Formats: sequence, C-alpha cells, structure tokens
Amino acid sequence: MSKIFQKNNLVVAGVVGLLFLLAITYFSPVKADGYDSTFTGEAASTTQWLASTSTESNYLLVNNNDCYFGGDYIYTATSGMMDKYTSDITSIPNGAKITSIGISGCWTTDLPGATSSTIDVFYTYNNTTSSPIYFDLFEYFTSTSSPSSTPGQWANLNYIKSSTSSFVFGINFDYGSQGARVYHLHPTFIYSRLLQATNMSIQRLSSTSLSISWNDNTSAEENYILQRTSSSPFSGWETVNYLDANTTSTVDNLLTPDMAFCYRVAPKNSAATGDYSDVVCKATATEIPNGGINLTATSTPGGYVRLEWTNYGYNKDGYKIERSSDGKSYVTLGTVGFTSTKYDDFEVSSGNTYYYRVRSFNDFGIQSPSIDNQETITLP
Repeated sequence: MSKIFQKNNLVVAGVVGLLFLLAITYFSPVKADGYDSTFTGEAASTTQWLASTSTESNYLLVNNNDCYFGGDYIYTATSGMMDKYTSDITSIPNGAKITSIGISGCWTTDLPGATSSTIDVFYTYNNTTSSPIYFDLFEYFTSTSSPSSTPGQWANLNYIKSSTSSFVFGINFDYGSQGARVYHLHPTFIYSRLLQATNMSIQRLSSTSLSISWNDNTSAEENYILQRTSSSPFSGWETVNYLDANTTSTVDNLLTPDMAFCYRVAPKNSAATGDYSDVVCKATATEIPNGGINLTATSTPGGYVRLEWTNYGYNKDGYKIERSSDGKSYVTLGTVGFTSTKYDDFEVSSGNTYYYRVRSFNDFGIQSPSIDNQETITLP
C-alpha cells in the first residue's frame, strides 16, 4: 500500500502543499509560525484499497501524467471501502497549537467518460474524527481532463500538540458506478509554537508596586507564568501569578520599598511551558541610592582594565560607569544592571593614567561621587 507515496511525487507534493498554504492563510491566525508538509503515512487499516500493478492495463486509460508524471496508485469501486494511514507528527513541537489541517491528493474517476464518483477525505486527531470533506470526481471526465488535486481543508482548529498526540488520515469511497483511484495523499499542518515573549520592560509605579509588560508572540498559550526574584545573581524564582492568554502586561503590588525585583514570563498550556523571557529588574526606590561599592581597578595581561565592585544595597536600578583622563572631566562608558559587579574597559593604552568611578542610580537620581566608588590606575 506504500506505493501511494512514491518518491517522484515529492516535487508535486511540495507544489500542492504550497497551494494549500495559500488557500488557507486567510483563515489562519496572525501568530501562526509553523507550516509542515513533510509528513507521510503508514497503512493503519486492513480494509484498504487495492494497489496498481503493471498488469492492470485497463487502469492506464487515464493519463497518469496529469497528476504526478506517472507512477502507482490505489483504487476501488466498492462503496464504503476505506484507506487509512497513521502519520508521525513528532516534528511538531509539544505545546504547539495546530490551527489548520489539510489533506491534499490526486484522485480521478476510474474510466474516461465515467459518471460522478464521490470520496470522503477525513482525519482523526487524538481519536476525534473530523467531519469528512466530499469531492465530486469529474462528472464529465475525459481522458484528456486533469485529475482533481483540490485539498481538503479544516481551519480555525485548536489542537494542542502533546507527546501523546496522534494523527490518522485517509479516504473513503462513498459511491459511484465506476469507482475511483488515488495517486497521492498527503497531510499538511499550520501551527503556532509557544514562542518566547520579547521586549520585556518594567516601570516603577510606587514604592510598593511595579508594572511589567512584554510582547505576546504566540497564540498557543493558555496562560502566562509570571515569576519574580530579588536575588543577585538570579535564583530562587517564585511564581507570582498565572495570567490569562494574550496578556501583555500586569502590575505586582504589595512589594517592599527600596528593594530591587526581577521578573520573567513564559507562555504555558496543558502540554508544555515555553521558554522564559529575558529578565527585567526595577527598584521600588524612595530616594537616591547610597552606600559604598568598594570599587577596584586592575590591569590585565590582555591590556584592558577590569573594574570590580561589591553589590551593596537594593534600592538601585543599575550602575553608570565613567572614566576620566584628568580626574575632573568624566565621560560615561556605559551602564549595567543592578546584578552586575564588573566591567571591562578595552579602550585604554599602555603608560596612561585613568580615573574611574562607578555610581548606582534609580528613578530618583544617581549616587554622588565618593572615595568608595572611585579608583585610579596607571597602565604599565
């Protein structure tokens, strides 16, 4: 029965799959990111159609080149005869939401000039049977007419793919005095993965509340998980809330003043949890940061300067790194988050003296210069 899936059909299968994709794009959600037409099937039923052989000359009356440039096919003239195939869908990631399924093929009536015949195209997903799609097969078919390759299409689906999900597809000969033949049968899927949230941002609303927002890039989630930590480096993540699907912002209240909090989110459904987003941090500050940082500057064998400091206090959003050649006029080299404790300066030259200062900042301002956050170094 595997003759229905001949290797010389692959090129045309891609063309048919592309036509199917174009046909159902209108019905698919904007955030659908997956299209897979690589699946083949293995026979799953004993009530199968018959496979063609080289001795069946009467079945050569139809021009096979109209569909797949020749090749084998299956056929039947018995009403109720079903051909059914299982399909390996493990390449669709767990947690993906399948939104459209199509079954393309190439089918004809059995003989030139035959009256209409009808077949049903169907699938079962996790043992749930689809409503069959019916095809009238060329009521006025002639030997020069092109066989039908119109795909069966099911759109607006909501199937969550899991590690135990299964897919079976096939055809059933409904009626017709001349029977029908099929040269090719091929399923196609459009789905949305559990894609990572992007563009994470955070704002201080008050000394006890922060607002977190992100871009929702998937339609496969059933919830978003919001997690929080105040540890540096990041550890001890706790789940703050489960948010509704399509959520793009939330507020975390009842926080401790003058603390820095970090957040991440991940899309989730019944089958899987997606990747967590990048981490964003913010302080619930009530004043400008204060306290020392114990800055040190070291000349490295690589010819650059390494700045290191101790992360004291939690009412800061980050650090501003500054440098001067005379100890008076400083330029900003960059900024780092509050969890950082080092910075490498590569824009230095041997024999020169450099003055550095590293100052913490938050929404209220930047820490004043002090002996503790300044350091001088002369490169050898």
